Amino acid sequence: MDKNSRSSLYIMNTALELGIFAGAVALFIIGKVPMAKILNNVKPEWFQVSAGAGAGIVFGILCGMLVTKVNFFSPVKGLIGELVTKYSLKSYDLVFISLTAAICEELLFRGALQRAWGIWPTSVLFILLHGYFSLRDYKVMAYGVVMLALSGAIGYSYQYLGLYAAISFHFIFDLVVLIVVKNSTAKEPAA
Repeated sequence: MDKNSRSSLYIMNTALELGIFAGAVALFIIGKVPMAKILNNVKPEWFQVSAGAGAGIVFGILCGMLVTKVNFFSPVKGLIGELVTKYSLKSYDLVFISLTAAICEELLFRGALQRAWGIWPTSVLFILLHGYFSLRDYKVMAYGVVMLALSGAIGYSYQYLGLYAAISFHFIFDLVVLIVVKNSTAKEPAA
């Protein structure tokens, strides 16, 4: 199988996200955490999804514009753009990647870890694992600080609204940034 094919990306993404999901489930079982506590339904589900999606749109557009319009962040645009172009991702691919990441990662980071560690230690770990705290590239590191603030905002959405808010925030944010970068990359002249 070609390592640059979309099917290999789907396999890698699914394996990674299922591993994250399994880790979250294991932590819930070990900690004997009831589903009601994991969901943290502070507000009604419709409100959580709406508020999370709204925040995801706003922050997604802002961060998408930041990486596509501010030359300082061009290394970040390059990283995201490479993913989109290397695998020739279609719109449905972007939805799949964004949705699986949002569900699995928010279950682990918000539903399990944030409950034990708090918002900011969980957010630092989240950004570390996503590779944005790069000692090799200060521009990527600077974007990591932006992403840390965003991760904190997702953490607060979980705390004050519920898990569905965090998932919809994360999903829409990822999707919007991927779409903005894909569209921007597609408009660039070939080298």
